[in-house]
Formats: sequence, C-alpha cells, structure tokens
Amino acid sequence: MVVMFRLPVRFHMGEPLMLDRSFIDDWIPFLEWTIWIYASYYLFLILAVWLPRDDRRRSDAVYGILLAGIVGLVIFTVLPTSVMRQSPNLWGATGFLWRLLLSVDTALNALPSLHVADTCLAAIALASRSRLWRIGALAWAAMIILSTLTTKQHYVVDVPAGCLLAALCFLLVRCGVRYWRIDRKVGG
Repeated sequence: MVVMFRLPVRFHMGEPLMLDRSFIDDWIPFLEWTIWIYASYYLFLILAVWLPRDDRRRSDAVYGILLAGIVGLVIFTVLPTSVMRQSPNLWGATGFLWRLLLSVDTALNALPSLHVADTCLAAIALASRSRLWRIGALAWAAMIILSTLTTKQHYVVDVPAGCLLAALCFLLVRCGVRYWRIDRKVGG
C-alpha cells in the first residue's frame, strides 16, 4: 500500500490538479487528535484480513483493497490531484505520527480517497463477524472517514469518490473473482 501511495509522486502525467476547497471544507476544523484515528486505518485493514470468520469475506477484502489500490494508482498517475495541506507545528507523539504519515501519504493522491475506499471495503469484511462487530466496524470506519477531513488530508469531494471506488471494486470482486476453497485431503 505504501508503495502505491508513493509511486504517483515520481511517475505522473501532466501537472497535478489542485482541488478547490468547498465551504464545507472551510467549515471543518483541523483536529490534531484525529491523526491517531486517521493512522488507525492501517490496523483496521489488518483486522479486516485477519478477523473475518468467512474466507469469502476475507478474500473479498484482500482483492477489493488490492483492486482499489491499482485503480487508484492508475488514476493518480494519469490525473494526479492534490489538496492544500495544513502544516501544523505538532510536538510529541502526535507530531511524530503526523510527520510519519506525511512521509508516506503523498500530496498527489487526493481524488478518490483510498483511505475511504479501503476503509469501506474493510468495514464490509469486519461487519460480517457479528452484530457487535458490525456496529463497531461501521463506527470505526465512519471515524476514519471523518478523520480524512479533520486532518485535512482530503476534501469533502474525495469522500464520495472513495465510496464509489469501494462500491465498484466490491462489485467487481464479488461478481468477477471466482472464489475457490482449497481443502487438504488428510492421509492422501
């Protein structure tokens, strides 16, 4: 994932398009504590691959996230988009995490938001566990998606675009990827 986020910085066609902020983006404050929620995206993806009881859900999550990354990489290479990032002077663990995230999450991969797309795909997989997981996964996913706005990594327009990418990838994987369960024969 990190490699896919970094590639468009080095290889892209044309000048990056700077997206315009909407009045909603101006209204949403920068909340430094939401950097931790934004970073929890990586744990959320790991749990989506590790925790589903159903191998089909696990497979859908893995292939969906990979497909979203590939589609995103193509979009960011052909039409790189950027947002005006904030540069707050943060200290301590939050400041360290902020600098680490900025070193990984480049400025040329705004539209659609892969943070949003991957989070939606992971939430589908985690929601398959139980009612409690469904509520928890959807709440956590909503917080991650909101954090893309409160950390000023994305604009509002990037969120529905990320949701649309997730829906497209989920449908392509669900309808286009045949799932085979590989069972070992014991003693044979």
